Amino acid sequence: MTNIVNITTDPGADAQFISQAVATKLKAYRKEQKLSLDELSRRAGISKGMLVEMEKGLANPSIASLCKVAARRQCT
Repeated sequence: MTNIVNITTDPGADAQFISQAVATKLKAYRKEQKLSLDELSRRAGISKGMLVEMEKGLANPSIASLCKVAARRQCT
C-alpha cells in the first residue's frame, strides 16, 4: 500500500516554498528508509545529481522525476 503525502500550499505559493517542502520530505523519507543517495538514485532511475539538487531545494524536478522517486517504494 502506498502512503499519500499532501503538502498544503496557499494559492499563489511561490516555487521556492514548494521546492523546499519537497526537499524536506524527500530527505526525511530517504533517511527514514536508510537509503543512500546512490541507492535511491539507482532504484528511482534518476541521477544522483538530480536527487542532491532536489534535497537542497535547488532543482525544479519534473512530475515524472517526482513520480519515479515516489514509485521507488515498490522496488526491493
